[in-house]
Amino acid sequence: MKRIFTIICAAMMSIAAMATLVVVDGVHVRMRFSPSTSGEIVTGEDNKPTYPPKGAMFEYLGTSGNFYKINYEGTPVYISRDYCHLKEEAKTAATPKKKTQVVVVDGQNVRFRRTPSTKGEIVLNEEGQTLYPRKGQELTYLGTSGNFYKINWYGEEYYISRDYTHLKTK
Repeated sequence: MKRIFTIICAAMMSIAAMATLVVVDGVHVRMRFSPSTSGEIVTGEDNKPTYPPKGAMFEYLGTSGNFYKINYEGTPVYISRDYCHLKEEAKTAATPKKKTQVVVVDGQNVRFRRTPSTKGEIVLNEEGQTLYPRKGQELTYLGTSGNFYKINWYGEEYYISRDYTHLKTK
């Protein structure tokens, strides 16, 4: 009996723990503080909606109606199930976490440009206003070109000055 118990315990320990993630499928998907389309929208310091980039993955915390509850920067928020899907991912101690680099915004009102030059076209939103990342925001690093980092911001590739940002390894 003791031997069977030992075998069962060893088998259970060898099974990798599974983590459930929420993967964003859409663009301009709103995150909310309550599971309702009338719930308060998550915004940045500029009071504009914070949209996760397409393909972003968040820790799954549960389901409430048509919303997934996710962990967004340590805060539980909700995101519509219509624009996301669940993904199971194995968590194993033997697999080292892949290190990635992100560009961290150090300044305020730092402009995105379409080309790596101070003469490059400034990126504007649909209303013709300049798009700014919030101070402290982490952007996906895609490379370096002169004094600019190439980044991915909500599914779009832009350039941002290295003078107002820094690279961080995660």
